[in-house]
Amino acid sequence: MARRWACWPSWTPLRACRDGDLDALNILGRQVVAQLDLRRQHKFLADRSAEREQQSRMRLQHSENRLHIAMRTAQMGNWSLNLADDRLTLSSEFPAILGTSAAMPQTLEELLLHYAAESRGRLRHVISECARRARPSMRRPRC
Repeated sequence: MARRWACWPSWTPLRACRDGDLDALNILGRQVVAQLDLRRQHKFLADRSAEREQQSRMRLQHSENRLHIAMRTAQMGNWSLNLADDRLTLSSEFPAILGTSAAMPQTLEELLLHYAAESRGRLRHVISECARRARPSMRRPRC
């Protein structure tokens, strides 16, 4: 004869367990343990992912700081142009590079006036190619 155990869910009075009840409880217990293991693994992976993302952000910030120091030391600057609204963004080194205390260029055409006349056409061509391809170009313009 199979051994019987006392089972008493909180919503029922005390009763004897049938063999099938024990099997069902055993299966349910294994499913609960498996779900808890999956949650622990998911939390572990999420924590690792967040940690890696934070490390990546810190490395990027460190790299940008080094680039800024190197550009300032070399008396170099950079600029970017938002093609959607033609907004020009200049690095903080530009006033020293341009050697002027006058107003900084606000448009691409104003900026191009600071370049040699023979370079302006090439720069316009590279910018129009970037706009056409919808991606920035890091290559030097070809003559």
